[in-house]
Amino acid sequence: MKQFIKNDRFLGVRIKTCWVMALRPEANPVIEAFDMGLISNELLFPIYMNLDNGHALVISGVGSVKSAAGTTYLKSYLNVGRYAAWINFGIAGYYKEPTGELYQAIKVENYDNGKAFFPGLRFAKNVPGAPLLSVSKPAKNFPAKALYDMEAAGFCELAPSFSCNELTYVFKVVSDTPNTCASLLTNKMVTGQIEKNIGKISKIMDLIDELVKDEQKRII
Repeated sequence: MKQFIKNDRFLGVRIKTCWVMALRPEANPVIEAFDMGLISNELLFPIYMNLDNGHALVISGVGSVKSAAGTTYLKSYLNVGRYAAWINFGIAGYYKEPTGELYQAIKVENYDNGKAFFPGLRFAKNVPGAPLLSVSKPAKNFPAKALYDMEAAGFCELAPSFSCNELTYVFKVVSDTPNTCASLLTNKMVTGQIEKNIGKISKIMDLIDELVKDEQKRII
């Protein structure tokens, strides 16, 4: 991985894709796939970046509040432009098997306050869609026919205001179901599930890159 030295708040850096991920085991395959390097060990949130391809990633920690804070931190620290795509990617529970499947969240609802978000353009030909519930505590039984996570609602609350809703996306890999206990997941297993879907995500990124280019031209 590349290493970067912190400079004057990265003025003039053109970031086109911003990743917000909760856990390092989730983030590692994305960091490697897009050849990002750690900016500094002294930041409030770990930030990785590749100046050549315009990808940046923040590891926010678990929970909607931390996800929102990490999203805001990445935006302000790198002075991200309004044409960039914002992606929340990671693992999630689901009401049915199999594990390891990639989904695009087409509706994100905050379970605690009922706020709903409809992020991003659909990529129905590339990945199936599913609703997602963001909960404040780990879910176990998954009573609703939906994905379950703890970060997407916080991300969706803020990310569209930094770019636009059409360039805000939530993708999740199923890590556990009513038949597979989340407590049995290891870091290695989480990383493996993300790695298996990097190829699919890379193809989707090709489509998102075109949308980012169009938005950049429109703004200019």
